Amino acid sequence: MTSYDPLDTGSAWLYKKVHSEAIQPALHEVISLFALRIRELADQPQIGRTHGQHALPITVGFWLASIEDRIKYNTGKLSLHADELVGTISGPVGAYNAQVHLGIAERCGTKSFEHRVLEKLGIKPAPISTQIAPPDPLAYFLFSAALVTQNIAQFGRDCRQLMRTEIGEITEKKEVGVVGSLVV
Repeated sequence: MTSYDPLDTGSAWLYKKVHSEAIQPALHEVISLFALRIRELADQPQIGRTHGQHALPITVGFWLASIEDRIKYNTGKLSLHADELVGTISGPVGAYNAQVHLGIAERCGTKSFEHRVLEKLGIKPAPISTQIAPPDPLAYFLFSAALVTQNIAQFGRDCRQLMRTEIGEITEKKEVGVVGSLVV
């Protein structure tokens, strides 16, 4: 192996593991919470706005559904790109020369050493690599993660705007010992 074989492969494995064990379950919980509030507030009227000005009325459920839809879309893209993360165990310049020279390739038969190891890690091999994995799959994964984060942040910005004194459509519960829960 070359130094980037374990680095790139380890990074891909780490991102896939974090996605499946932490990010994906958390996003499913967020989507479930949105779905619950959408159903609860499906008929609750809300002032519609265009360019910050009052427009035809909408419902709180509709507003939340528009945000939930974007979160679901980008969560799907994030999962798609998590599945596309790749690793390499191809050695210097990505040519598998050491595996051939040491007889490893011959002992592995029809399934390469790289395929055997990466399969155990749940990672696909890069179709073609030099001595580093192509960066595109990771870039798409990270970009999708940024988009999901932006979708959730937009909800926070919307809520902050709707909490302004002059708008006051959303307020915080005022309970003793509670730091602040958003009440829509």
